[in-house]
Amino acid sequence: MIKLILSRVALLAITLVGASLISFFLIRLVPGDPVTNLLGERGGTEERILEMRQRFGLDKPLYIQYFKFLESAVHGDLGESIVSKRPVSEEFLSRFPATLELGLAALFWATLLGIPLGIMAAVRRNSVWDYGVMGLSLVGYSMPIFWWGLLLILLFSVNLGWLPVSGRIDIMYDIPVKSGFLLLDTWHSEEGRVAFKSAFRHLVLPAIVLGTIPLAVLARMTRASLLEVLNEDYVRAARAKGLNENMVIYKHALRNALVPIITILGILVASIMTGAVLTETIFSWPGVGRWLVKSIEARDYPVIQGGILYTSFGVVVINLMVDIIYTFVNPRLRRRA
Repeated sequence: MIKLILSRVALLAITLVGASLISFFLIRLVPGDPVTNLLGERGGTEERILEMRQRFGLDKPLYIQYFKFLESAVHGDLGESIVSKRPVSEEFLSRFPATLELGLAALFWATLLGIPLGIMAAVRRNSVWDYGVMGLSLVGYSMPIFWWGLLLILLFSVNLGWLPVSGRIDIMYDIPVKSGFLLLDTWHSEEGRVAFKSAFRHLVLPAIVLGTIPLAVLARMTRASLLEVLNEDYVRAARAKGLNENMVIYKHALRNALVPIITILGILVASIMTGAVLTETIFSWPGVGRWLVKSIEARDYPVIQGGILYTSFGVVVINLMVDIIYTFVNPRLRRRA
């Protein structure tokens, strides 16, 4: 177990260095720079532009800028936003709960529907249920997030008027931020369930959009994994003993089918973080994804570098946790570790 954790920690460090390299150099390939965006094309003289570039350290060679950024990151300092003048870590932490709440809601409903649908498709193989579930999952996986989001807005917000289009809660509510999770904060606020209902209604559409692709992947993976396990000798032996079919499926087969499902759950976390950029932009959700999009538009280098580094760290840590969970689900992996 310790050997496994140490190897994953070493991989974590390598991954973070790679993410820092990519985020640092790719953004500088985009035309424009922060100084031009701040001053405008006609907003500054050459002396003023040079002064601003020196202030932000943009006058130095790229490799010096990178190593300075890396040195500061190792000490926990990711710099200040060029636009807001606030520390990057402070801005990230203020927005991360919104993204985390949205991601957990999307993963919750994807898991709640995806795994049972996959089990149903595997148990009723080659039936109408099987073809229907697999067909819908293929459609769900193929739909672009921005297109699916706009369709849901058009149907449920514009035409039916059931759900709000953007934001996390109606502007009439002034909820004190405690946990950062608006569902929890509204539930314990003075407005109580009325504010909670507003926050929940704002969460529904973004969570559905963000969770659609993970749901489709989970349904297909659960079906494939369970079908493979159902053909094993120990499952046949359990049936030969006269055990109830539900006991055979849920006690004997499903537990062993969970290993690849847990694997895909770890991968889906990265997918959800990536999808959050588009989802938060479509629904004006005040999270990390929308923050990064605005920072790219403003060429706010410290925010882009720090935001991607934080996000990469979270994804790698979750994958480390998934690897550790393997060892508890599958005893053979525990013995190897």
